[in-house]
Amino acid sequence: MPTYTVNWAAFNEVLDQLSVLQKEINTLNAQYSSGNSSALQEWTSEARDAFHASELQWTTAASSMEQQAALVQQTADKCRDEYQHAVQYGTQLWSK
Repeated sequence: MPTYTVNWAAFNEVLDQLSVLQKEINTLNAQYSSGNSSALQEWTSEARDAFHASELQWTTAASSMEQQAALVQQTADKCRDEYQHAVQYGTQLWSK
């Protein structure tokens, strides 16, 4: 028997929170884009150009954040699956 335990409820809660965070990021990005497009019509060309330059940086960073959050989710899922497989294998090995 192992002398340690893994709190799977906490582990799964973290994965769930990552999923919620990803949805919040997507929602905020959509709100940001839609809210600014109507306001931009009233801006001067210089202000609009500066905004578009900053918006490109924002969009790139947001896209990167989305990709990183998805990668964290995939990695955590794989860690959980591999750990559970290792426990099953070890249990089978030692119960022979």
